[in-house]
Amino acid sequence: MDEVRAEMRASFEGLHAAVAELHVTTTLGQSDLGQGMRELVDLVKTALRLATPELGGAAFGELEKHYQDIALSSMHGTPVGRRMVRGARRNGAPVVLKILQRNERNQGDWAELAARTVREGLCLFRLHGRTPFVVDIRDMGIGTFEKKLAVFLELERVPGMDLVTAGKHGLLAPERLRVLARHLSAAVAACHELGVFHRDVAPQNVMQRELAGELRYLLIDFELAKTEEMAPLTRTGQLPGTAGCVPPDEVLARLAPKHHAPFRDVFGAAATIYYAACGVLPTRDEAHCAEILSRTVPSEHVWLTPLVLTCLFPPADPEARILDGPQFHELVSHEGRRRLPGETALYQEARELLLRATSVDELRRAA
Repeated sequence: MDEVRAEMRASFEGLHAAVAELHVTTTLGQSDLGQGMRELVDLVKTALRLATPELGGAAFGELEKHYQDIALSSMHGTPVGRRMVRGARRNGAPVVLKILQRNERNQGDWAELAARTVREGLCLFRLHGRTPFVVDIRDMGIGTFEKKLAVFLELERVPGMDLVTAGKHGLLAPERLRVLARHLSAAVAACHELGVFHRDVAPQNVMQRELAGELRYLLIDFELAKTEEMAPLTRTGQLPGTAGCVPPDEVLARLAPKHHAPFRDVFGAAATIYYAACGVLPTRDEAHCAEILSRTVPSEHVWLTPLVLTCLFPPADPEARILDGPQFHELVSHEGRRRLPGETALYQEARELLLRATSVDELRRAA
């Protein structure tokens, strides 16, 4: 165990030294990238304190010696070296490796990219073992891959498909839509309770897994994630995230700055549920979205419609807004049996009528 711990320390110190050396030899000065490099040094120190053998053991040095059957699965981002590869640990358990290589194409971006990789690992370490609805991290560190310096994350492999792929087979069945809402809201709530903001909750970042008869939805890809303590790495003017799943500026302008990060995840979760129910991402036309939801959301889960619309189109009344994961998850868990924030008695009566109705004819008779 002491040898493993020493190897982990040497590995992180190697990354620390490599980044420090790169910082000294560049002429970036006080640029954003220079700040990213300085922050990476601090992040690596934090990672060094957090990493423990109990989280899966060290798999450093040449990654090819520690993992078998490493095969390229997909590329993430531009030609900067980030990869998603699948492999198997020595005990045969399937895992996913996220590897960032330092190469001739990413020298200028290496520090910022490495910082994002380390930050992703730190956010996932904070969530490790705390929720079953977020992809689990097993390890992180520094090593070489194909004889090049590499920062890597080892994640659990989630068999199944993301919601974009699942959507090609048709809309989710009513019960699956309900399970998605409960699991995704639970994932976002757990993140916020632990001070983590995903910042890119979107259909392609939610995996649908069926294992031994159990259906589960998991939030994946924390590449843009940050904790409350971390300063943003995004440069001024950038708005990262998936189009249609990021709240527009005019919506954020109505919220206090402290609500921006958590609401971003709530908005993304609502947009993802909308996508699963309707097959498309929401537009900024509330009446149009309401009309589509009324046609696609199954009658037994009609409670989702006002909940999703409240998240996508925050009311003018601050007391009527849904601003963070725990609040969102609580309302999802009650499945329409609890009033939305600021909901009037008349609206509540109308919604209860919808909940009781089993057909359009019944609604007409009640009216």
